[in-house]
Amino acid sequence: MLKNGQQYEIYQDAKLNSGGSWNWSVWVEGAADILDKINYVIYTLHPSYSVNERKVTDRQTKFRLDEEAWAPFTIYVRVLLKNDSTIDLEYELKLTKDKEEASVEFVKEAKASFEVRAATSLLGTTPIDQARKLVIKENDIIELVFEDSTTWICNASTLEKIFPQTNHTR
Repeated sequence: MLKNGQQYEIYQDAKLNSGGSWNWSVWVEGAADILDKINYVIYTLHPSYSVNERKVTDRQTKFRLDEEAWAPFTIYVRVLLKNDSTIDLEYELKLTKDKEEASVEFVKEAKASFEVRAATSLLGTTPIDQARKLVIKENDIIELVFEDSTTWICNASTLEKIFPQTNHTR
């Protein structure tokens, strides 16, 4: 259902993976004649993505974007129309199918014993001569807390996907 006379609305789908991350998709919903007026859509994702601005031009998929995440966040959507006007939308990515069921399922997985072996705080940018080396093992779980208070939890392999420029050894 479109709200307040909007002609476009963002829809999503999300599936929990066995490793705790989510495969998710977002797309633009609207009547066919309305979607035909779209030139392309720019999705701006959380800053933790190495490329956080995505341009989608495929009308056949309703300008669908498929991605993976560990936590919900706000997606900023800019719809660029063929008449050169733009429509800006915000969408809160939800990573639960059924809030109660998914929350319980996630908590069950999280009941394994976790031990905080190390904690460090990295604020702003650090000159290379003052950089700290973090040893992250394959099965370690990493929690990143960003300046906007977004918390993101991942493992070593996902961290490499997000920050491919980091030096890492196995």
